[in-house]
Amino acid sequence: MQPGIAAVSCAAPISLPLSNAWVFGVMDFRVPPPSNYGPFGTLAPLWNPPGYHHPSWTAETIGNVYGITLDALGDMYVAAHGLYNKPYGYHQRYGNLGGGPTNLAAAGTIYRIDRNTGTPSVFAVLPQQAMNLGGSFLSGPGLGNVSYDRLNDQFFATNLEDGRIYRISNTGSILQTFDPLGADSAAVGLPPNAELIWGIEAKGAAVYYAVANVGSTALPGKIRRVNLDGAGAIVPSSDAEIFVVPASTVCCGAVYVPVTDITFSADGTRMVLGERTMITATEAYNHASRIHIVQLVGSTWTAVRSLETGYSWGHGEAYGGVAYGYEGGVPEQIIWGTSADTATGAGPHGVFGVRPGDFPPTSSPSIVTNAFRVPFDPSYSATFGPDYKGSGGDVEIMQDEKPCAEIKVGTVTCPEKKDAPFEITLDITNLSGVTVTYGWLTPCPTNQLTGGAVTTQPLPASVFSLPFALTNTATGSITIQIPGSFSGQTVCFSLTLLNDSGEVCCTEKICIPLPDCDCARLVDTKISCKVLADGTVEYTIQLFVQNLTHLSSTPFSFYHATFLPPTGFVPANVVPSPNPIPPGTTGVFTATYHGGPGPLCFTMVLHDENIDPCCPIPKICLDLPSCDPAGGHPDTCSVEERVPCKPLDGTTSVGVATINYTICNNSSVPRTYTWTAAGLPATPPCTQVLSSTNFSPASGTTPVVPPGGCITIPITVRCQDFRPDDCAGFRICATYGPNAISLCCEGVVYRPRPGVPVIVAGPDASKSIPTLALGTPTTLTFDVSNTENRTLNAAVTVRDEFNILVFSAVGSNTPQPLYTTTVSLPPLATQTVRINATRLDQGNNPPPYSGIFAWARVETLPTSEFFNTPPDLISPVRLTRNAIVNPSPAPVILSFRIEPGQPPSAVLRIESEAGRRYRVERTPNLSGSWANAPGTTLEIVMEPDGSFIGNGEGVTCLVPCDHPETLMFFRVVRLD
Repeated sequence: MQPGIAAVSCAAPISLPLSNAWVFGVMDFRVPPPSNYGPFGTLAPLWNPPGYHHPSWTAETIGNVYGITLDALGDMYVAAHGLYNKPYGYHQRYGNLGGGPTNLAAAGTIYRIDRNTGTPSVFAVLPQQAMNLGGSFLSGPGLGNVSYDRLNDQFFATNLEDGRIYRISNTGSILQTFDPLGADSAAVGLPPNAELIWGIEAKGAAVYYAVANVGSTALPGKIRRVNLDGAGAIVPSSDAEIFVVPASTVCCGAVYVPVTDITFSADGTRMVLGERTMITATEAYNHASRIHIVQLVGSTWTAVRSLETGYSWGHGEAYGGVAYGYEGGVPEQIIWGTSADTATGAGPHGVFGVRPGDFPPTSSPSIVTNAFRVPFDPSYSATFGPDYKGSGGDVEIMQDEKPCAEIKVGTVTCPEKKDAPFEITLDITNLSGVTVTYGWLTPCPTNQLTGGAVTTQPLPASVFSLPFALTNTATGSITIQIPGSFSGQTVCFSLTLLNDSGEVCCTEKICIPLPDCDCARLVDTKISCKVLADGTVEYTIQLFVQNLTHLSSTPFSFYHATFLPPTGFVPANVVPSPNPIPPGTTGVFTATYHGGPGPLCFTMVLHDENIDPCCPIPKICLDLPSCDPAGGHPDTCSVEERVPCKPLDGTTSVGVATINYTICNNSSVPRTYTWTAAGLPATPPCTQVLSSTNFSPASGTTPVVPPGGCITIPITVRCQDFRPDDCAGFRICATYGPNAISLCCEGVVYRPRPGVPVIVAGPDASKSIPTLALGTPTTLTFDVSNTENRTLNAAVTVRDEFNILVFSAVGSNTPQPLYTTTVSLPPLATQTVRINATRLDQGNNPPPYSGIFAWARVETLPTSEFFNTPPDLISPVRLTRNAIVNPSPAPVILSFRIEPGQPPSAVLRIESEAGRRYRVERTPNLSGSWANAPGTTLEIVMEPDGSFIGNGEGVTCLVPCDHPETLMFFRVVRLD
């Protein structure tokens, strides 16, 4: 199961044997072909995407099912259901896995389907009573729908037998029942329509559910909401009606039109409702049901668009399932729904996808002309059918859900005295899609606690105003408190963000490992390394430790430290400097460690002079760097990011691609590299996967590469099975030794569209990356190929990645930053294009490299389409070592605030590049000189002069503000 793949339920005709009567399946909706988004009618394009049925997804094993949900990992959950149309000839039974065809336990079963194996198992069982469901089918009516609560890692389900909502744990145990309307009479049969609940969806800290009624103007369907408390439990007193469903024209023999499925946009501002036509109280049909898009405006939900999903007979054909899907790799571009008569009055019955902008307004609902149409039965034809009345079920699509907010823990300040609270700074980046104004801290649901974590109520304990309204993607900081009694424990809690109307936008769980503040705190670390004569790497690790035992009832000095496990530490016991470290002061322990680069986690135990008592600092995790025995800059690799499949010599058959993988040795010693090529998993828009047999060769060892030298390895990829626009990802990795970090470069092999010229780096670039000297033109070559059996006039355009090069024709003195030349390509011919490149920089910065973008297009192709087409990235251009431009941007201060304290601190959040050196500087006025501004950084080490090495991410710098300063300017300078 992956984002964009759909899970679908339906009824199975009795013409199929039970062992082959599929009632559930998955369909790959990740990349719907735009050409299949077509008009209504007998010639409507039908799409049969890749699909799968596990052998047990049958009427025999799991029986009739309707409602579907997916958990955070992609496991699927389907709910037993007995209200399909019987006169049209479908299997009417519950599954043997749940207990048997008419077994009451089977009628109330929710099945869990493993996301990897597809194997179903009984997850939960809700109570049922037997009733006459038509003919000889006597059993419980089954369940309405089911929803996963991502916030609390639990489930909610509606029960058609008793009109209740069931809250279910992640292990299938019933935690709570809620009867929201009239109390269940305990009588056999469905509740009255005014108390019959069906569709349900958990969103944020609330559950939304649908009340059926009739669906007419006089008795419309309703959407209600009930809130959840901090432990994920339903709060009955909060239950309220929030929306009246637009009335359906209850026609064609229908007796009621319930909303059977609810889905939300990721930001929670759009709610999609799917209706189902019921021709009797227990038999589904079509012809009277729609899909509605409902928008949150302020604190009010308003219907804005309504769609009749099929031929409709003027009223709608929906079966009730709705889900957001992807198009072009972008989420929420398609609304998929189950529907009858998606193309004509005779079908097909299946899943129907419409872009939200093509939905008609609610004031004048109608059928949309263009849509994707996926039949339940791939053999359907407009002439012969079949016409499966009442067969439709639910649809659910896995989403690549992003966090609604990014919350980073800033400073954690230990209590200044016994029993005082921790002071904690949280940096919040709002990703909810809407502006948030308020925050609400609550304990974390206990079922989300793992690994010995605990929860508590942080302060402030009630809803509070954020320091300022956070627009989408904006960042701000808050300071909270946690009781000091949790010292040394991992404490989890929830932060909910709300808009100015008090609507719950989103909730995130936060877990903070609090230092043992009556013991010790790791303040900072520094790591250096060297390669020993035997080739092993020796790391010197400095651990700066603050003795906090002065806050305890038994303070003591630190004389020794022990590392657990001791493996790799030589010795495993060390003494500090100064020795001892008295209570309340800070010292440094220096450890020697032998091992390879990568993560290193250990526990540090601190002892007094007599070894006992002791104080541990658990779970110290460091990232040991790769150690270069000869110094120098890190080695680099490069490939063309887009490599075309080209015709085999003398033919029109597209068969091979050539990847030029280049390794550059930037050290001062010769090196030999071992490399391996592999395919990457299919990721939209690429649906093909390369195996090792596609590469020739798939691995190898380079000759010796001299210091400062590069070598290019040509690798042939067989891609004869690719169709136009097909592509596949690849990764090639190399290393020069067991303790060296692998050099990995990725790209895509693709087959061009017919009539589009192919451009690759020319023969000169395939031997090595070209080097550009300062002020002297260098000739670059490109091969442009025509894969057509007709002449093409092509335009070739080049520019560089960082705007430090200009280009011209060979022999010309009129360089341009964006240069275009034209070529005429005979059928199946390849032509070499030569273009001069000249550097504009002054050549006084260290590496890295620039890169060349090159396009080829047919001259008749519209310019807008040309510039919207991704370019082919030719191998990077290497600039000579003593004259290299640095294209990287200047450092950016992402945020600034003042942190209260004694003294207060200026807190700067700085965007950094890995390996580059920066320094924070200050001045009381912009007319004077700038002075160094030393302080501390939270993520890495700051030197005494205020300088630090970037980590490739954000760096938080704290600079003390000296009294009596009242005005100060800060800046960040990149020193290299």
